[in-house]
Amino acid sequence: MRKNALRLAAIVALLLASVWAPSMAQAHQSSTPSPNGESPWYYTDSWVLSGSWYGEGLHTDYCGDPAVHCSDYYALDFSKPSAPCYQPLYPIWDGMTVATVDRTIGRLTMTKKFGTVTWRVKYMHMDSINYNPGAVVGTTTVVGKTGNKGQSSGCHLHISTQAYDSSSGVWVSHPPQFCGRTYPHDHTTAWKGC
Repeated sequence: MRKNALRLAAIVALLLASVWAPSMAQAHQSSTPSPNGESPWYYTDSWVLSGSWYGEGLHTDYCGDPAVHCSDYYALDFSKPSAPCYQPLYPIWDGMTVATVDRTIGRLTMTKKFGTVTWRVKYMHMDSINYNPGAVVGTTTVVGKTGNKGQSSGCHLHISTQAYDSSSGVWVSHPPQFCGRTYPHDHTTAWKGC
């Protein structure tokens, strides 16, 4: 009798997980691109899209409060083929506020409000970060340089954009958009900045 009850409980748990899991994941991502911005690298440089987390499994972080789940679903990895390390990085939007800095893993987050929505850009694996939380930076500000810190296998820029959903209290991942382009996920495309 007890074995049957345990089996029944396990089946119910599996059914609930299969029903709830997709909606929870979908709540953390949107196919609507982020507001258009400038390139995170110098405008005459060409960089290669070297990796994409879209379609390759959910890349996630947990930000502060464990209940605030941060999705990097549309995160992209870029590098400059001729010299991937120590390249200057710029914010994609003017008037951004540095929100968080973690120099041990090279993570920089910056926020900006568009209308009533707060947007966030996250850079990862940076070798150096030039500003502390509270600083206001713009598209001509060098905020740091590319590196290989944290879980990384070579110098590159990992970039993601999220919007804060105040109704659910989570950051929702959106495809990054800059230079008027929402980047494809072919791992080979090179782009000049804007």
